[in-house]
Amino acid sequence: MTKFSRHIFERCSARRTPRQRADFRRRMTELFYGAGYPVSEERFGLLLHRVNFIVGDPDSADLLVTTRLSNKPSLLLPNLKIPKHRFLHGSYRFLLCLALGFLALFAEDAYFQLTQRFSGSLIVFFLIVLAVLLLWFFGPTLSRHANDNASGVIAAIETLRTLSPQELESRGIAFVFFDDPPLLPRGARAFSRRHPECDDALVIHLDSMGRGDHFLFACSRALREDAELCDAVIGAIKNHPHKSNTVSVAERCVLPAAARVFEKYVCVSSYSRGLFGTLTSFRDRTFLDRSLDPDNLELIGAFLENLSGGEDE
Repeated sequence: MTKFSRHIFERCSARRTPRQRADFRRRMTELFYGAGYPVSEERFGLLLHRVNFIVGDPDSADLLVTTRLSNKPSLLLPNLKIPKHRFLHGSYRFLLCLALGFLALFAEDAYFQLTQRFSGSLIVFFLIVLAVLLLWFFGPTLSRHANDNASGVIAAIETLRTLSPQELESRGIAFVFFDDPPLLPRGARAFSRRHPECDDALVIHLDSMGRGDHFLFACSRALREDAELCDAVIGAIKNHPHKSNTVSVAERCVLPAAARVFEKYVCVSSYSRGLFGTLTSFRDRTFLDRSLDPDNLELIGAFLENLSGGEDE
């Protein structure tokens, strides 16, 4: 990890508030615009203004490397992700909601026992449920969130710094840092509307790939149907002495929301082999999410280099 990326990881780790995101973009502009890279910012949103940060010319790009700029809220409970099994993935979240519901019921019953006021106890119940939901989706970022998603941001920065402005243009590559709010691909949609020429571009999205030995390529349906291109994407990642294998996507994989925006889309993530022999991750967005695996960053950098044609040069 370069000095600049370490600075981003340690000093710009929280990118939740408008000021934090603006500070990140300012530092990125100072580095890349000062070095001659084409840099632009695209604002969107009427009430909550957000800004996509772009390096390169996306309108002429054949390859878009994207990542999510903003952090999601921290969670106090283990954030178990099982991307290749939707039933297990959804069941865990259902159990979490059930546990939080019982917690709210317990608080409501305690209030009723103390006050003997049924209407007041219902208000307590709904207030607790509302507070939990607001914290879940809009709460603060309490830790670095190294894997989700400093890993994607730093991998994009590290790869970008290996390419000169001339190589970006000659290879047809652009880097886009989406300023997406939780759960909604608003940044991706705003970018797609402004750049319809990118509909045919291959989109490589880097998200939560800072730990784990197993790489998962979550491909959109259109990309899976193009077997030649899909094989080329998966084949661009090479073996690493510290990594056990590469895993391609199952058709029923849980895809990020941005996959609904782009035709040829693949999200690159890394996981560990865990529950029921499937791929899992449980530390993301918790206080345990504080470290990155440098081997993963190195491997992703080589993957993007190979995919953009750098291996043949």
